[in-house]
Amino acid sequence: MTDLSLLFLVFVWGLNYSIVKEALNHFSPLTFNGIRFLIASLVIFILFKGYNRTFPSFRKDWGKVIVVGLLGNTFYQILFILGVSWTLAGNTSLILATTPVFVALFAVMLEKEKVSPRMWGGIFASLFGVGLVVIGSHSAIGLGKGTLRGDLTVFLAGIVWSIYIVASAPLVRKYGAMATTAATLWTGAFFLFLCSIPSLLHQNWSIITGRDWGALFYSAILSIALAQVLWYRAIGERGNARTSAYSNLIPLVGLLVAWPMLGETPQFLQIIGGAAIIAGLFLTGFHGGIEELTSL
Repeated sequence: MTDLSLLFLVFVWGLNYSIVKEALNHFSPLTFNGIRFLIASLVIFILFKGYNRTFPSFRKDWGKVIVVGLLGNTFYQILFILGVSWTLAGNTSLILATTPVFVALFAVMLEKEKVSPRMWGGIFASLFGVGLVVIGSHSAIGLGKGTLRGDLTVFLAGIVWSIYIVASAPLVRKYGAMATTAATLWTGAFFLFLCSIPSLLHQNWSIITGRDWGALFYSAILSIALAQVLWYRAIGERGNARTSAYSNLIPLVGLLVAWPMLGETPQFLQIIGGAAIIAGLFLTGFHGGIEELTSL
């Protein structure tokens, strides 16, 4: 069942890029994210209570929880949603696939270890792949409609998420992955909602369709809340490295789903770039001491 649940997550996350992209045709980016995380926070709370988990006090570490929450669930989410609105869904899935590479790099640097030639090879392969994805997307959508602003924003979002993963590692080791993720999500979501208030006030609600609301609930409940429970259960049963290996399939699903759903026909350079990114992931390897959650 663990393998089936992980394959289900791969599909949910791969589809999420296109679903969010389509919903942003009517929702303003910050309105969508503010409501999305409000719903996700409530569902995570219900799930936490349903599992009869005792929530740790974090009494001595609330300052760290707030900082990490701001990184992973406020700053990252603002960059992510703006990036998605400015670029292709397929580009987003491919560029964010580089996140484990930078998690590994930052973790090694934090531990003051020497970066191996293999890791440098993985980093350069991933960066080369991102470059091909950006160039390929320009040929796909035509001159004057470039995605460079969105691609760079998504890439920066991936860097911020990588820092969040590394910064949250001490809290994960002390309080557990699920409790730390829930606490940082709740604190980050609070500040994210505050940032979304101006957009909420100026949102044209008359153009929001039932399909748009469905997309928002899909992204909040399936892609964020339920996904976290299934992901950490899989880590507990299979270990971090074996579980994380499934995330390599997400950019492929994201690219293929965006083709029929949004009309984003994959270009040759994008496919080669995606292959380079995945090769970079395998060259870099996974940092076994850090439990990663896919950045969505």
